[in-house]
Amino acid sequence: MRKCILHIGMHKTGSSTIQDYLQTHRTQLGEGVVYADLGPANHSGAFQYAFLDNPHGQGMIARKNFSKEKVDKLVESFKSKIISALEADYNTLIFSGEGILNLSESNLFTLKKLISLYVDEIIVVAYVRPVISYMTSAFQQMLKTHSAELSPAIYPKYKQRFLKFESVFFGQVEYRLFDSASLNDGDVLSDFCKRFDLPFLKSEPSNRSLSSLAIKFLYHVQKIRLAERSSLINVELIEASLAGVGSDKFVIPETIADKALLDMSEDILWMSQRVVCPEKISYKDTAMVTNDVSLNIISEDDRAELLRLSYNKRFDNYVIRITGLSIEQVVDKCFSVR
Repeated sequence: MRKCILHIGMHKTGSSTIQDYLQTHRTQLGEGVVYADLGPANHSGAFQYAFLDNPHGQGMIARKNFSKEKVDKLVESFKSKIISALEADYNTLIFSGEGILNLSESNLFTLKKLISLYVDEIIVVAYVRPVISYMTSAFQQMLKTHSAELSPAIYPKYKQRFLKFESVFFGQVEYRLFDSASLNDGDVLSDFCKRFDLPFLKSEPSNRSLSSLAIKFLYHVQKIRLAERSSLINVELIEASLAGVGSDKFVIPETIADKALLDMSEDILWMSQRVVCPEKISYKDTAMVTNDVSLNIISEDDRAELLRLSYNKRFDNYVIRITGLSIEQVVDKCFSVR
């Protein structure tokens, strides 16, 4: 009996960690278990090229500004790679890409029809992150590449993401809560491996969380930046440079969280009928507790810590290049010290 596991994220649930692990340990996953070799560890791009109706003008692909001829070649290349993976010798084949969530219902019917030609069972697995935790993480991730504002619009929109999968893969969609108390050993990779009987070897998370102070600084750097977006290399520089700054956990302001929970109560109810998503944030333990005004306020100790970033000449030169200001000038221009 041949089985296909289709891991679809959701975003901000450790998908990169799972993908990097499966790619790195593809020869150690067990007899008959194959992680599809589509090039990148993240299969999102491959599935979007292969199944979107008009990949030339959509999202991530459109931003690359490729010619139509190049996009057409990539479409055919990824279709061929996916079919080759499906035709290979395996008992269990794994695909993983949170970008699969961007496919339409009709795209998913096409995908299901193709996979069903080669396997006896399809399991669609999605990790679901609670609202406030998701919004906090999503805001951080956006700031690493471009300017972003604190807004209820960051809300995850569960039904919009998942209902189409239930319509196409009825009875084959499995939700798992992305919450340390629910995950095996509090770890999403350990949880994924245990669920699908894969060997678990310790692995470092692929994305790093930043502190409240680091987020405040990055918020202002991105807000006054001259260039449009940060490249992957620059994202890695940002993460490495800000990783040791501050210790207070960042959480989106309580006013924004409350508005999102109220405005999206029907969507939250829909998701809670499938998996319970508890909201367990304690604002007493965070450095941002009211509204986005606190993004502009730091202490004397905070200021001193931010100024020490100037010792990292590579990062200071990066900030100068994208904002026209040094780290010290950004701090003095953007913050009130209290």
